[in-house]
Amino acid sequence: CQDRQGYIWIGTEYGLNKFDGVYFRQYYNDESDERSLIDNIVRRVFTDRDGVVWFISNRGVQRYNRTSDDFETVMFSSSRTANINDILQTRDGHIWLLSAEHGVFEVDSDLAAHPVVAVNKLIDKDSKADNMFLDSKGRLWIAYHDTSLQLIDLKKGKSSYYEELLQPDNRAVDIAEDTKYQLYILTYTAVLRLDEPSMNFEPVATFPRNAVHRFYHDNKGQLLIGTSGSGLWQTDFARHEVRPISGIETKAPYLNTCKVHAFLQDRDGNQWIGCFQRGLLFASNKQAPFHFLALEQMEHSNGRVLRSISSDSQGHCFVCQEDGGVTSVDHTGKALGHWMKNRTVMTMTEEQAGTFLVGTYRNGLFRLD
Repeated sequence: CQDRQGYIWIGTEYGLNKFDGVYFRQYYNDESDERSLIDNIVRRVFTDRDGVVWFISNRGVQRYNRTSDDFETVMFSSSRTANINDILQTRDGHIWLLSAEHGVFEVDSDLAAHPVVAVNKLIDKDSKADNMFLDSKGRLWIAYHDTSLQLIDLKKGKSSYYEELLQPDNRAVDIAEDTKYQLYILTYTAVLRLDEPSMNFEPVATFPRNAVHRFYHDNKGQLLIGTSGSGLWQTDFARHEVRPISGIETKAPYLNTCKVHAFLQDRDGNQWIGCFQRGLLFASNKQAPFHFLALEQMEHSNGRVLRSISSDSQGHCFVCQEDGGVTSVDHTGKALGHWMKNRTVMTMTEEQAGTFLVGTYRNGLFRLD
């Protein structure tokens, strides 16, 4: 996931990673430090609406403390730390956790987890709960491992099951809404759409027989599907079909054979794809994210030695050269100005808006207006 500060968080089977745009930082479990990562197997990363990042691991749930750069652990009243499979945030901002065997818990401000009694009295405790989804109408959906799907109307306190729409060995894998708040269910073999008037599901796209993992959203709100062995797929509900996603294959020819276990489209439009046992794929939204300009191609350059590059508060770029002075260039390399033409300029810095200090080799310090 991506947090409010722009950091990319990546959970793996050996620790947690934070990417700042240049460097990766790793976090691991340290048994002697109670504020370290509680477990090295990180199964879920989640960012709430306040920008707080939460983590589900095999041994519990934690949230990241940005001030102290460590982790705070959610405390359960008993041994029910138990197999937390999912996390969501309610409309009023509460964090809910779904346990495989013990229902739904709410996390209070002191990071204590308490059972949500009104919900848990309606939940099937004999079936393993895999995931949950709170839709735009405030209804809670829970998918169970035994192929059943449950709808809980929180306002009315009523529950209903959708067992007939799922065939044997074809369970509900994930639940999501599109940008128009249309609800969909993903199964191993199909995408189903909820018809609100009848409250029944109808198939809108079918899959080749292939295990799938979950829905993902791109930055346009389109639903994508991670598969097990066939890469990342996109949905075309107008044509009633799903197909492998286009536009990434050229950057990763092996994508169409990958097991996609994670997906993120960051705020810059770049795509991050986590492939099981194949690593992390980063697909830039630009055809050429980096541009190269040789000194010989730059105006007012003698093609010798580039000493330094700096920029000012207006975003202009300045190239300092040996025996070539300072050249101001735009993002294409076009020269906008040229000063101190025959001197060797080592460095320059903006003193105030439009005024610079320029350090030369053997000729001292200059002020450039």
